[in-house]
Amino acid sequence: SQNQEHQSQDDSHPLVFLVLAVCVFSLRYMRGPSLRKVYDQSYKAVLNGVETESVMEIDPNERIEIFRMGNGSQEVLEVHDFKNGITGIRFAEHQRCYIRTQTKKLPSVAEVETENKELLVPESEAVKVEDSRVWVPAEEPIVNPDFLLDSKIWEICQQLPIHWIHPSPMTDAEDQDEDTPDVE
Repeated sequence: SQNQEHQSQDDSHPLVFLVLAVCVFSLRYMRGPSLRKVYDQSYKAVLNGVETESVMEIDPNERIEIFRMGNGSQEVLEVHDFKNGITGIRFAEHQRCYIRTQTKKLPSVAEVETENKELLVPESEAVKVEDSRVWVPAEEPIVNPDFLLDSKIWEICQQLPIHWIHPSPMTDAEDQDEDTPDVE
């Protein structure tokens, strides 16, 4: 009789452990939002000829990258929506938004973490990136913005006119002129 009692106590230990393990596992996945990490990085940008503090945020789960430059009436937001393949730019001062097709890829988590570590570089060695293309907006705003409804771009632009923008045809010609040596 004592032997049976001792054996039933031994059988209950694995069961208790199993129940505890299931509880811990369930709590881990039922608690709050999923493991969601948004990366942000401060940097300086030139806006209307003035160097300004800016922030870049990357949300890999939503597949978006947001650049915030300036503030108040001088704020510019640039949203790279990789899920929908569109870039949107909102200018608070002009009360307009511009969109174009997405031309870059979303940085991976490893690239962002590496970039954060590499940013501890003296300012004299900092790399300056300039986009020298000239973008020309369409004269009329888009008529049917339904394709933007599930985009972060719609969230920041829904109250404003939204225009497509395209690179200026002269930009390509100017680039070709730079590569061609002068022949006299």
